[in-house]
Amino acid sequence: MQQTEARTAGSPSPRTRRLAIGVLLLATFVTFLPSLRNGFVDIDDGLLITKNAIVLHLTPQTLWASFTTFDPELYVPLTFVTYQLEAALFGVHPFVFHLTNLLLHMGTALLVFAVVRRLAARRFPADAFLIGFFCALVFAIHPLNTEAVVWAAARKDVLSSFFFFASLLLFLIYREKEVRRFLIWSVVCFLLALLSKVSVLMLPFILLFVDAGEGRRFSWAAWKEKIPFFGLSLLFGLIALFGKQAQLSSLSVFEKGLLACKATVFYLRALFWPSGLTIFHLQEMPLALSHPDLWAPPLIVLALLIITFFSFRRHRVVFFGIAFYLLLLLPSFITFWKNGFVYFASERYAYVPMVGILFALGAVILPPLRKALQRRPAFGRIIGLTGGMLFVVTLGGLTLQQSLTWHDPVMLNERALLINPRSAHALNNLGSANFAAGKYREALSFFERTLAIDPALPAAHANRAQTLLKLGDTDGALKAYSQGIESIPKDRSPLPQDLTPFLGLAELLDTLGRSQEAAQILRGAIQRLPEAPLPHYYLGVKEQQFGHLPEALTQFQLATKLDPRLTDAFYRLAAVSAELGHLPEAIAALEQVLVLDPGNELAREHLKNIKNL
Repeated sequence: MQQTEARTAGSPSPRTRRLAIGVLLLATFVTFLPSLRNGFVDIDDGLLITKNAIVLHLTPQTLWASFTTFDPELYVPLTFVTYQLEAALFGVHPFVFHLTNLLLHMGTALLVFAVVRRLAARRFPADAFLIGFFCALVFAIHPLNTEAVVWAAARKDVLSSFFFFASLLLFLIYREKEVRRFLIWSVVCFLLALLSKVSVLMLPFILLFVDAGEGRRFSWAAWKEKIPFFGLSLLFGLIALFGKQAQLSSLSVFEKGLLACKATVFYLRALFWPSGLTIFHLQEMPLALSHPDLWAPPLIVLALLIITFFSFRRHRVVFFGIAFYLLLLLPSFITFWKNGFVYFASERYAYVPMVGILFALGAVILPPLRKALQRRPAFGRIIGLTGGMLFVVTLGGLTLQQSLTWHDPVMLNERALLINPRSAHALNNLGSANFAAGKYREALSFFERTLAIDPALPAAHANRAQTLLKLGDTDGALKAYSQGIESIPKDRSPLPQDLTPFLGLAELLDTLGRSQEAAQILRGAIQRLPEAPLPHYYLGVKEQQFGHLPEALTQFQLATKLDPRLTDAFYRLAAVSAELGHLPEAIAALEQVLVLDPGNELAREHLKNIKNL
């Protein structure tokens, strides 16, 4: 009798299953529906989507470029392909990009439901459905996942997660049915996940933990079926290292360890108490154990590891959940340093790992709770429904509110400033937003506040110079650009934003008729960042204007080599090559222009004329 009841509870009727899926999808859609009116934001959306030549044109060449370039530091070709398809079919409209993210998130929530239910079925047959539904629902509407869902540039996170859980589900089905085609499709989905973003490369270890949780012996057959997964992880891990050189050398192992512990604890705290969520989680204090903000997290992580170790024999679900969480956070621990700033957390990095904690929590709490409520069925049903509705409305409301802070760059950065009033990054971005709106006095105030907090921020000096120029203060702008160049720290590796004051000063000097000085500033930029393409391009323009065509040719060649997507540099290269009589090189450069910009009729006409010579 008890076994029958357990099977019935664990295997609900088709109507109950349809109802649960409907509630899950509806709650998710309603929670994020208002965010579909959000626009693009100024953080990475331009770099990856709105100003990305690969995305704006769908051709065989741009498809090939998607699979042969980084973003600039991540290898995410499949993510680029989704962007390309959306742009080709619907144009670069933020609604379409946000809708795709939401649909992927809803699909991932369904996969989480199916995966967790199967993982729980062995030890909790009567509660597997309830545990799976709980995990999927919290995952679907939790505020911590807002960043991954509503940020168009976070497509790589939701796309890779979708295929990650699809791969895990197919592997679990393969284990149940022992039909090899499910294993093959599991490997295919894992490949698609890695092509979307490499952060899910720990899946093979999760599969080993699945075996351990079920008490399966680690025989040759158990290892053999996982060889393709480990092979893909190794391959994509090596590819990822090529794009992460700056991060690998920016901080010491000790510093990364401290930040890893702080991030691990932050995501746990945000899971249970989702406050203080924002786009920037900047590490402002020195990385040393002298501050409780940094010595407490290692102790908590140590406690987690001890719990994981001792739960292996008696509480395999707790072991699996915590191990799942910690393992899937590991790849994010090399990305604390970004463009000169140190961030201890990025909320989207918890998108997949949080499922492990939710699984362990659901498995520990829900079975005894269900039994307690079943002692008084009518009362228990009322309490369960009322409590569940309050929980969903509260959690969904917090997520909805958080999602609307992503409406535009101003709201996003105002939220960051509310959480951290000393965020130089947010202040600088707000200054840029006011500048774009023509509010130059307000913009100047934001840039000056930025520099009062962080005077070693070259981009902020350059922004201040541009604003002073708009206000008619040319001398002030010249001085601000020079201060920007002087502010570049000498004790760190060069960064792309270090170029901003160089390029701005060169442009201003050029407009003032001081072209030779402008060229000298560009040479200084090249000395500072020889691998940056833009100084070579602009110096090539100056050399072309001076009539120094061989020098101009050299600079354009360097610019196009350093950035094969720099259309203007290829166009100028073609012009100088033609003038020097290097017609084959001019033809090749113009053909590359048309690859990058198929609608460029002027380049097409020039190409036709050169070929007819």
